[in-house]
Amino acid sequence: MDFGPEGETVGFVRDMDSLDDAIRMMTAMLNRFNHADIYIGVDPSGEILGIEACGDTVKVILEKMGSKVNHLPDVNVSICSEDGRQYVHIHAEGYETPYSFGSWFYVRRYHYTDDKRIEWSENLTCGMKRHRRITNSGTSDIKSKNIDYSKMYIYTLNQISHSWQVMPHVQF
Repeated sequence: MDFGPEGETVGFVRDMDSLDDAIRMMTAMLNRFNHADIYIGVDPSGEILGIEACGDTVKVILEKMGSKVNHLPDVNVSICSEDGRQYVHIHAEGYETPYSFGSWFYVRRYHYTDDKRIEWSENLTCGMKRHRRITNSGTSDIKSKNIDYSKMYIYTLNQISHSWQVMPHVQF
């Protein structure tokens, strides 16, 4: 089976070592398009490489999703085989956006170079971890003047849920 190249809602990862990348990719697709199909054991061109999948593979994937994603979408994880090569198919649908991966929100976007479609995910910092770092002394290492982070958080969540582009340095 030839899956073709990656697309807006179809993504490939080579092996189970890239499971975090697969889950992050899934949340990025859900935040933008509300559904995702991720294939583990498939190279970026869509050719099946194959993986060693066992009975615990589905359990491992679901446990990792449960620990990394803020709330789970409807997910179906299945082990498939073709020509003696196994791969994992993760199909997800979710309309309760935004979905986070490790407290960060991603959106799947594309950019084109040399007539090839290249995938990239933009890191949206609406978790605000980067903006509220606390040093060992217990004080903030950012000198701010009465910034209401709750407004920034809600604004950014609203941007993601409507698939708008977040504009940096917006004044509230």
